[in-house]
Amino acid sequence: MKYDRRILFLCINAAIFSVMLWFIIDGYSSSMGHGDGYRESYYSDSGTEKVLLIQKGLSQIDKKNYLHLKGFVESARNFPALELAVVENAQPDNIVRIVSEYVSKGFHHIFIHGFIYDVELGNLFRAYPAVTFFMYDGDSRENNVINYIPRTYEIKYLQGLLAGRMTRTGHVGYISEIHHNNKDRSVNAFALGVQRVNPFAKVHLVWIKEDHALGSKAAEILIKENGVDILNGSLDNCQWCEIAENEGIMYFGEFGDKSSAIRNLRLATFNYNMGVVYSFFFSAINNGERKIWHNYWFDYRQKVVEFTQLNSNAPAESKIEIRNEVAHMKEGVNRIFYGPVYSNRMRLIIPADSSISDRYLEDMPLWLNQNIIETGVLEGEAPDSEHVIEYDYDTAIRQVREIGELYYQ
Repeated sequence: MKYDRRILFLCINAAIFSVMLWFIIDGYSSSMGHGDGYRESYYSDSGTEKVLLIQKGLSQIDKKNYLHLKGFVESARNFPALELAVVENAQPDNIVRIVSEYVSKGFHHIFIHGFIYDVELGNLFRAYPAVTFFMYDGDSRENNVINYIPRTYEIKYLQGLLAGRMTRTGHVGYISEIHHNNKDRSVNAFALGVQRVNPFAKVHLVWIKEDHALGSKAAEILIKENGVDILNGSLDNCQWCEIAENEGIMYFGEFGDKSSAIRNLRLATFNYNMGVVYSFFFSAINNGERKIWHNYWFDYRQKVVEFTQLNSNAPAESKIEIRNEVAHMKEGVNRIFYGPVYSNRMRLIIPADSSISDRYLEDMPLWLNQNIIETGVLEGEAPDSEHVIEYDYDTAIRQVREIGELYYQ
């Protein structure tokens, strides 16, 4: 009898443990793609939570900043208990002061957009262990940092499939901010799309450092010196769009680009819905969730990025290819970084019949696909960091409305 009781006791405990484990796993899971889950970050359990968005650059001149601002403040409407603030035009030389000031005001959830993770940011994060930092497209390893990463490269791959079919010269141009994980993923995905439908086509790449306004100059170089007949890029504004229209060159728009495209030269654009992302995190903060994955990927499955406005002249093959690839993306299947993949130095990056993990993509070492030709680097001056703009929630809402009229009039 005593033996049977011991068996019963062990069985009951095993069942309780299984149920607890299921709840833990279920609590960690979400519709958002997460990384390897090798760290946890914690939320405070104080009363009203204060949330800050820090952006490098200005929404008035940077459409990607505007879309983050719009997603941030409009998502907050569903969470009236949260107190929001926004700081724009922050720079590496003043972000420490900004964070210090707002932490002293009780802001313990801080979103950072537009910065590249480095030693200084790492020191900043470690200096405030009680604060949860959310770093856009980050690759931080601190325990109190959550990296939120868009799969923009999915869109670039689809654009590459179309560009490879549409190019007449076999020379395609691409403009990118210099060496950053998200940018490198995007240019490689675009080049892989081109290569898989047009193995002999080349992607001519110009890097931009500091000043995105140099995108127009880069576009002129690619057209006049490299003979490209399609332009694309990974800058926060589509500086190449107007140049392409003027020169009669086909191009891809950015972030729901609303340019007139009167000559039917725009091949496609894409939507970028940051409201989904901020709503997800606001819900977690508002509900006082204690643990969350260290890395979150947002993609086609949540409609954070969407391929849109396909040109009416796109060939039937491209429409089928894009439709099929989108179906796989919605299922979370990686068919982009799938081997064999070689670098432009003919080094094997991904073996045949193999793919790479999100963990690899987060810290992807620098390599460029074998059909990429680096054309040069254009360097500009760092923007003025003295003119920092601070908004409370009501002011930010007005800014979204007024700036939106400029972008979408």
